[in-house]
Amino acid sequence: YDLYASTPDEIAPGGWKVIPTGVRMKIPKGSYGRIPSRSGLTLWHGLMVGVRAGVIDPDYRGEVQVFILFNQSTMTHHIIPGMRITQIIFEQALTPNIVQVKELNETKQGEKGFGSTDTNDSPEN
Repeated sequence: YDLYASTPDEIAPGGWKVIPTGVRMKIPKGSYGRIPSRSGLTLWHGLMVGVRAGVIDPDYRGEVQVFILFNQSTMTHHIIPGMRITQIIFEQALTPNIVQVKELNETKQGEKGFGSTDTNDSPEN
């Protein structure tokens, strides 16, 4: 589902803003809303949605606002009401039973956090 700006604003080069959408919602229990960057907004305008604002909890009842992390372009961008700024994706969330342990079993990946486990392209290899 697309989300649109509800108020006008400007984002200076290197700046950031919180953009209101005018939308409130009830997200079903066991789900959450995820707000990603729009590829066109990032590619063509240099505006990125902040990861820190990417999750809407199911018990949140306030207005959905989008945190534009950074205007990485050299131009001031004008936000106009009705401008499509992002999408919201609804995903199911598992609540597993977590058990604290003293040790973890060894795996092929181990503590290598970046790169594929079946190649040597990781900087950690």
